[in-house]
Amino acid sequence: MQVTGSGSSRKLSVAVLGGAGQGYDTQCSSASYASIPNLGSVPYCQAASGSRSPLVSTVLQTYDFKGDASASGAGAAGLAGLAVLGVAAAALAAV
Repeated sequence: MQVTGSGSSRKLSVAVLGGAGQGYDTQCSSASYASIPNLGSVPYCQAASGSRSPLVSTVLQTYDFKGDASASGAGAAGLAGLAVLGVAAAALAAV
């Protein structure tokens, strides 16, 4: 997960690593992500030689926060929403 921007122009990007070549350990290892080009901006799929099944793949999701960054009102709900998405994404990444 990565949060970019500031104020009302923040974006949460969530990349989930999958594919037949990825086990529990490699999904949780940052070294597994190092060789994937444009990880935070472009979905990726690498097939095994002679196969159409993905060996390494990513699912990329992005969430934009365009609310008020204050601690009350709609901004607080938006910030809480980002926090919930972050927790949910972390839980999914750990599965």
